Amino acid sequence: SHCMAMLLGTAGESIPVREGELCLGTWQRVLFLELDRERDRRWIVQVVGT
Repeated sequence: SHCMAMLLGTAGESIPVREGELCLGTWQRVLFLELDRERDRRWIVQVVGT
């Protein structure tokens, strides 16, 4: 599972927001995958304004 997580990407991501909406392309999505085992997780969202 750790190797799969390495191949799929990082644990952190920066996504621009405009007028309260995520700026994603037509075929882009945000996915949360559990590859290890089910357990309690804590998600942290940091909003940085300009």
